[in-house]
Order: sequence, then C-alpha cells, then structure tokens
Amino acid sequence: MPGFRVLAAMKRLRGTPLDLFGYTHERRIERALIGEYEQLLDRLIANLVPGKLSQAAAVAGLAGDVRGYGHVKDAAIERYRTALTAKLADYDRAPVTPDGRAPVKQAASA
Repeated sequence: MPGFRVLAAMKRLRGTPLDLFGYTHERRIERALIGEYEQLLDRLIANLVPGKLSQAAAVAGLAGDVRGYGHVKDAAIERYRTALTAKLADYDRAPVTPDGRAPVKQAASA
C-alpha cells in the first residue's frame, strides 16, 4: 500500500512540467481537444439563434462520443472530426428568418 500513497502524493504534479505522463501523445491530443471544443462552443454561441438551438446542441454533443484508449480513442477522434465538419457545414447553411426562427416548411400541395 505504500505505493498508492506515493501515487496519491504525485497527484499534485498533474498539469505541471513535472507531469511525465502529460507528455504522451494521448494526453497532448486530449488537451488539444479541450481547446478545440472551447473554440467550437464560442463559435456556436456567437452564431446562436432560436431556430438553430437544436442543431447547436447536436454539434456540441458530438464530443461525447470520443472515448476509449489508444487506437480506439484515435479512431473515435477521427470519426468525431469527420462528423463535426459535416454538422458544422449544415449548421452554417441552415436558413433562419430575420427574427432568428427556423423557416416553416410548407407542405406540398396535391
């Protein structure tokens, strides 16, 4: 059990230059993803109107699918980035009326 005490004490090193595990490829990618996600949220909020709220929530929710370790996480990140590109393009193209509402679709007349 003394090993666990040492590990618990080393917890204070997380995020510092002395955090040896923080230099791994996986940890660097995770930190980059956090920054990317914060920028994404800023972008969504800046362009948010009532008619796009559900789309913005769907785009923001994509990050929840990034899970796993190693090659599993790398594949999830790749799928996330692909889906994000497509969803953001749809979000940017979605029309809204001047009052910020999504336009009402007209039913096809027979």
